[in-house]
Amino acid sequence: MSMSINFAEIFQKLLSLVGKEVEVTLASQGKIIKGTVTNAMFDSFIVEGAQGKQIVSFSDLQSLQQV
Repeated sequence: MSMSINFAEIFQKLLSLVGKEVEVTLASQGKIIKGTVTNAMFDSFIVEGAQGKQIVSFSDLQSLQQV
């Protein structure tokens, strides 16, 4: 069964999280990123944390939650 990703819905959610702390799990690596959302784009967003700035693609999201 294929999973449809609603990029518009994710984009709207990320816009509301700009400037807020989040925890993101990447599907491709299982890696957890913690930091502040500094920018939201139509297909990705930027999280700035202890590891520096990281660009996260919507298609690589496994989980996203505000902390």
